[in-house]
Amino acid sequence: MQTITENEMKTIKIGRDTYDIQKGDYILYNSACYQFCAGDKRTLKYDGLSRITIILIPKSRIKEIPFDKLEKQESGNLIRWTF
Repeated sequence: MQTITENEMKTIKIGRDTYDIQKGDYILYNSACYQFCAGDKRTLKYDGLSRITIILIPKSRIKEIPFDKLEKQESGNLIRWTF
């Protein structure tokens, strides 16, 4: 199985914000939507006093992610691609 290399994808742009991709971060598909999740539960964004560790990925951005180079895990209805 191929894994993504360091130089291929370092950041992901979702909406107006750009997030750094770190080892352990993953994309989760739950049969309804794709989510970018921080693997170490770090804060990706603040909304008032709330810490957000999961960001929804729009369908237009999904086309640009090289899923074939990520490690894939399946469990029931959940699919997880790890960077």
